[in-house]
Amino acid sequence: MSKYKNIINEIKEEPVNTELHKDVDTDLHKDVDTDLHKDVDTELRKAVNTDTVSLTIKVPRNLRQHWVVEARSRGTTLSAVIVELLKKELGDVQK
Repeated sequence: MSKYKNIINEIKEEPVNTELHKDVDTDLHKDVDTDLHKDVDTELRKAVNTDTVSLTIKVPRNLRQHWVVEARSRGTTLSAVIVELLKKELGDVQK
């Protein structure tokens, strides 16, 4: 057998400590989840009707990246900003 094949076989035979991986995975997911939830502006989210649909527009990549960063720095989302501006410019549905 070749030198590398022996090393690969040894690694395959070693037991994997899954407890270490579980701790790392859950810690990473907790950090990501809390960061994402902090960015969502809950008042605007509640104001949007629960029956939502997708609205797709094409914009230059560099502008989109700039707008996402700017929205996050203000503690909101790009979607929330767009919904607010559309309601302001075009009005809201009267129930």
